[in-house]
Amino acid sequence: MKLFGRNALAFRIVVLAWLFGWFAKAGFYLPQLFGEARRFPFTTDRLPALFGWWALAAAAYVAPLAVLLAVVFPKRLFVRAGSIVLAVSAAIACVHLETFSDATFVTSLWTALWLVWFAFATHDDPSFVRHACLLAQCVIALQFVGPALGKLTREYTSGDAFYHLYFLQKDDWPYPLLRSRFAPQTLHAVAAWASRLVIAFELTLAATPLLQRRLALAITGIGLALIVLTSTWMLVSVVASLAGLAGAIVVLGRPAASA
Repeated sequence: MKLFGRNALAFRIVVLAWLFGWFAKAGFYLPQLFGEARRFPFTTDRLPALFGWWALAAAAYVAPLAVLLAVVFPKRLFVRAGSIVLAVSAAIACVHLETFSDATFVTSLWTALWLVWFAFATHDDPSFVRHACLLAQCVIALQFVGPALGKLTREYTSGDAFYHLYFLQKDDWPYPLLRSRFAPQTLHAVAAWASRLVIAFELTLAATPLLQRRLALAITGIGLALIVLTSTWMLVSVVASLAGLAGAIVVLGRPAASA
């Protein structure tokens, strides 16, 4: 038995977006995990040696390539096995000492868990599409609950944190241009409003499962794009899998006959 039509397309979109985000920093992680980490292992007395073992992190990083078999041949067995591989690899990356600090692996884990659910769900169930879309939107929203609540502090609402972290320290566009054009007092005022808008937008993203599907998707698309455009292109690795989920919602939400 295999996936057909919009279900197969949704699976492929999520997996390929997941892989794109996962390997977006391959230029760093491949030499790090197969070179530096092997020569200079990260160890601590507080955790078992397994959490710093370079081979575990290296294997977890390259193992997701196996899911390409399921992309080409979306048989249920391959889809289920591939989804489990993605989830296990991301779970390892979230706790391994070489990779735990990268948010890429957090969003990858939650997306992979959605894929596991998708792979084992009964696709003939009349409520499958509704549940798949809602669960995907919930996964996306969940990624913004913590960031939004964490910014509800005086440092962020006053703009101090944004002013120092972005407007003073960032060398990516548009921050150097802003520093050259505006006085520090003006920049701080802009940072305050930008910080409040970010908090409001993240809270809105966290609430998207409560919104109408098209509106939720529009807000999600704008939000994911702004994360990259206003910070650094390297955050593509963090948002790519979430964008894949949004794409799956679009595909699954279409009438079956048009898929």
